[in-house]
Formats: sequence, C-alpha cells, structure tokens
Amino acid sequence: MFISFILIQKLLISLSLSGVICYLAFRFEFLSASGAWAAALIGGLILGFGGFSWAILLVAFFLSSRLISYLRDMGGESGKKLKPRRNWKQVLVNGGPGLIVFLTGYFFQTGVDLWLVYGGMMAAVTADTWATEIGVLSRNLPLNVISWKKADKGESGAVSILGSLAAVTGSLFIALIWYFCEPSGNLIGILVIIISGFTGALADSILGATIQGHYLDPENGKITETPYKNSKLIRGWSWVNNDVVNLACSITGGSIALLMYFID
Repeated sequence: MFISFILIQKLLISLSLSGVICYLAFRFEFLSASGAWAAALIGGLILGFGGFSWAILLVAFFLSSRLISYLRDMGGESGKKLKPRRNWKQVLVNGGPGLIVFLTGYFFQTGVDLWLVYGGMMAAVTADTWATEIGVLSRNLPLNVISWKKADKGESGAVSILGSLAAVTGSLFIALIWYFCEPSGNLIGILVIIISGFTGALADSILGATIQGHYLDPENGKITETPYKNSKLIRGWSWVNNDVVNLACSITGGSIALLMYFID
C-alpha cells in the first residue's frame, strides 16, 4: 500500500509538471488545446512510470521538430506559414506507440531491451519530421521514392538528398540523447537507432507514395493529401492519411530496433 501511495504521488507530480510544460507549449502555439491535453497525459505517464530518461526523448522530439520548423522558415520558406499546431491525433500517433512500449515493459517481463525499441521509435518520428521540414529547402526538386520521377516539394513520397541527410541527422540526434540518458547502453545501440530512425522515415515515404490518399482539388487543380469539399480521390486509400502514415513510421522504427536486437 505504501509503495502504491508513493507511485500515485509520483504520477500526480509528473502529470502536473507535464501539464505545465504542455500549457506553455499551447501558449507558444506549439500544440493545439487537444494536443496539449494529449501530450500532458502521455508525457506525464512516461515521466511518472519511467523517469526523466524516457521523458527527455519525447521532449527532444517535440521541441526539435518545432525548432526545425522555425529554421525552415528562416532558411527560405518564410513565405509559408508554420504548420498548424499539433492536435491530439498527431500527438497520439507520434508519442502513443512509445508509451505502449514502455508500459508493456513496466508491467510485464518481456526480456527485451524496450529502451532500445523506444529509441528506435523516437528516432523514426524525428527523422521523418526533420526530413520533411528541411527537405523543402533543397534547391532541386525531389524524386518520388517509387517511380524516381520528379515530384513537388513537400509531396508525400518525395525524397531528396538534403531530406535524407536531415533524416540521418535527426536519427543521430535522438541516438546520442538516448545514449547519454542511459550510459549503460553500448555504442552499437547508437547505430541501431540511427538505422531504425532512417528506415522508419523511409517507410513513411514509401507509404506516402503508394497507399496514402491523394485528392485532386477541382478549384485549383492541385493534388493534396487533405480531402476538401468536392475534392476527388485519385490515388491511394481514403483511410490512409498523414496520421496513419506517421503511426506506421513510428512502429517501423521500433520494429527494426527490435529485429536488430534479436539478431544481435
């Protein structure tokens, strides 16, 4: 009973701290109201059960993603507005899988290095975000990852050398934080997370180029990933949107890390 009471206290403190941070993120327009509530819950649970090491990786992803957005604008995309604040769905698909992985390891004896799996997930979503935000700054048009034909900047499934380098850098960023948060981890783990992160971002591009829904806007003739009024589905499946693809990205990153753990 005493231990349970201590745990409850820890969770309440963690949820309160996470709530304050997410409120500030809302005020600075990093998160929408729904996104702030979702992030506060996910972050509070990860901090309460797992401690600062697990929470830091999640914070590193969200803060670096927003910072990259600002740097993108300063680097030549100033004519475009920052992306809308993350809502609860976006927070859930990026942070939810990691929370499930952690809680699985907390309540069950899996015999698997779930810290490594969690790192792979965070690296994947970070790599994908960095690739998207920085890739649009490329002077050359990107190529469709499947057909290798030229595509529009920012189009799902489009890849560039600059975007790919950004994906690797984002993975390395998370891998280094992962390592220094848990120094007991070996250097091989850094390589595993880099590979997992890049592979997750690549999976995101492949799904974006194949089964993600794309719509034709009859008013301006442009192809978009968001269905608007009177828009027509011209490629992919309607239920596969950005949230589904991002979820697949996170799961892929964790799965690759898990696979490499067993191979090792």
